[in-house]
Parts: sequence; structure tokens; C-alpha cells
Amino acid sequence: HFMLVANRMMEYQALMKEMDARIRTLEERNGQLEAALRRTTAQLASKSETKAVSGEVRKLTKRLGALEGTCKREFKQAQQDRGHVKRGW
Repeated sequence: HFMLVANRMMEYQALMKEMDARIRTLEERNGQLEAALRRTTAQLASKSETKAVSGEVRKLTKRLGALEGTCKREFKQAQQDRGHVKRGW
């Protein structure tokens, strides 16, 4: 009986070593996956921030274009008014 118990204990010891190795491998892989997830999340956040900033830049560009057009019209109108005033005197 002692030999059977000793043999069973050796089997358990081998299984424990194998399970320990598997746990270590899974922990390493888990760490790698967590790091990859953090990198991907950072990249996605960066892309989304870039899209938001790009949208704001487009809006500002349109607003500046409209303002520039308004200024040109007003300047042209002021030049015309000035021409009328000079001729009228």
C-alpha cells in the first residue's frame, strides 16, 4: 500500500508542476494581452481625438472662409461708397 500511495503522490506532484507551469504561461499571456489592450485603447483614443480635432479645424476653416468673404464684401462696399463720396464733392 505504501508503494501505491507514494506512486500516487508522485503523480500528484507531477500534475502540480504541470499546472504551475500552465498558470505561469497564462499569467504571462494575460499580461501581454493587457498591454496590447492598453496600446489599442490608447491608439483608438488618439484616433478619436484626432477626428474630433479635425472636425473642429474644418468648422473653423469654414467660419474663417465665411468671415473672409464678409470682409471682402464690406471692403468692396466701402471702396464703392468712398468713390461715390469723392465724385459727389
